[in-house]
Amino acid sequence: LISQIRTQTIANDREILIQWLCSFALGLCLLFNNNQISSHST
Repeated sequence: LISQIRTQTIANDREILIQWLCSFALGLCLLFNNNQISSHST
């Protein structure tokens, strides 16, 4: 039981880290966006 809880904790830590990295990368893209690509309209 303890090992299963620890495994879930490690998986949750990895998931949080991946979400943080994706958010950081998206933030960098927004920060350094110079609007070279025209917006898409439907």
